[in-house]
Amino acid sequence: MQLRFLGLIGLVAAVGCGKPAAQVQAPEPPTVTFAHPVQKKLQPWLEFNGRTEAVDAVDIVPEVTGEILKVHFKAKEGQLVDAGELLYTINPVPYVAAVDRATADIKNWETQLVTADNEYKRLLSTGESASKTELDKAKAAVGTSTGNLGVSKAELAKAQFNLDKTKIKAPIRGRIGRTEKTEGNVVSPMTARLARITSVAPIYALWDVDEQTSLFYRKMIYIDKTIPNPRDVPLKCWIKLKTDTGFTREGTINFIDPEVSRASASRPLRGTFLNPDGFITPGDTVRVRIDAGPTLEGILIPEVAVFSQQTKKFVYVLNAADEAMLREVELGELRDGLQIITKGVTPEDRVVVNGLLRVRPGVKVKPVLESQPTSLVK
Repeated sequence: MQLRFLGLIGLVAAVGCGKPAAQVQAPEPPTVTFAHPVQKKLQPWLEFNGRTEAVDAVDIVPEVTGEILKVHFKAKEGQLVDAGELLYTINPVPYVAAVDRATADIKNWETQLVTADNEYKRLLSTGESASKTELDKAKAAVGTSTGNLGVSKAELAKAQFNLDKTKIKAPIRGRIGRTEKTEGNVVSPMTARLARITSVAPIYALWDVDEQTSLFYRKMIYIDKTIPNPRDVPLKCWIKLKTDTGFTREGTINFIDPEVSRASASRPLRGTFLNPDGFITPGDTVRVRIDAGPTLEGILIPEVAVFSQQTKKFVYVLNAADEAMLREVELGELRDGLQIITKGVTPEDRVVVNGLLRVRPGVKVKPVLESQPTSLVK
């Protein structure tokens, strides 16, 4: 037993006389990229879904009955036509005859009026030799001729109007659709339509704002007086098509519906846009942006710096010891990849924008300032 104890002591001594064990080095702090939030004056806005509509849209319909002799725009279907451009010719023969008949009637009654007037004046010049009956009869003849001449002139005006309408012209400049009636068809004012023309420039955009948003704007207009009444001073707006990368198409609001619809609890609005190249067409789906008050100071950070935990939003900020600290933030809108922060960070903070997966609350990091400055929105 004593020998076993002495052997154990010798083993311990032998181990104690060996080389010390190597110490485990602490890992290098993870490298992260940070950026300072940018403080900038921002123009607040709201966005809505909308659609485009032609300022003028005209259905081409015949105003007289007859056979279509010629469709003049068949080679231009779907293209632009100018105001006054000839579109259709309806057989004018019966309408030419009506004009000729009315013209002949006018000449006939003009001749009879001259004869009747001369006879009446002759009887007046004879003094008392002309009887009252003869004078009354001559005067009546003048009146009859005058009345019939007036009727004939009205008939001529009507006949000339109908003759003019045998040539159907474009009432506006715009893009014309396909013809729905071709040569040889007999048409009348009861015909639904022959074609449709829609104007190109300018163009309307229409959208609806909910009742709460309507009240928000009315408060700024009537109570806060931070924006002018758009019914008096045009309010700027912008639209973006599905393929546009930004809101580059500027216009102004030119109509606000007087009522909030109880069916939809919304108020229709309309804006006008120049559309000089005709790229926007009626029926396009657009995103509408409207100014929503005076400029204000905003804090912006890259969108990638924000993450969620349940319903709350957070960022990592670095303290003086280069330790990552979790910070809850409140968000505004997105502006071209930049997130507006309404509460939670200041321009002096260092916000982690890259390497978020390598940090945890309280972890010391190796911070590197973002090499390229954050691009700012206008």
